[in-house]
Amino acid sequence: MNKKNLFIIIGLIIIAVVVVIVLRNNQTKNQASPILFYGDTCPHCQVVEKYISDHDVQARFKFKKLEVFHNQANAQLLGRYAQRCQLNTKKGVGVPFLWTGKKCLIGQDLVINFLKNK
Repeated sequence: MNKKNLFIIIGLIIIAVVVVIVLRNNQTKNQASPILFYGDTCPHCQVVEKYISDHDVQARFKFKKLEVFHNQANAQLLGRYAQRCQLNTKKGVGVPFLWTGKKCLIGQDLVINFLKNK
């Protein structure tokens, strides 16, 4: 094999490696981390928060908590996640609302049952 062919093969290998790295990086960016949306005066959210605290859930399962009653940006983000799950958002979306990173869970029972397995 001559030097020209060797350089071509090495170049193709480098290009393939770069493509794989870029594709993996894009997949990671597209996977949103879990988010628990809550309202600070929501009684159902308080039940979920108590469960999280009593069972030290955040030590086992990392997620963000975003308040939506007093933060319009968080409320809009909640709406976008609800639309991802093809939920009807015309009348708003209830809380507690957990985006698991793959699907939407609404209501204290669904959220707590999900967290029990984490």
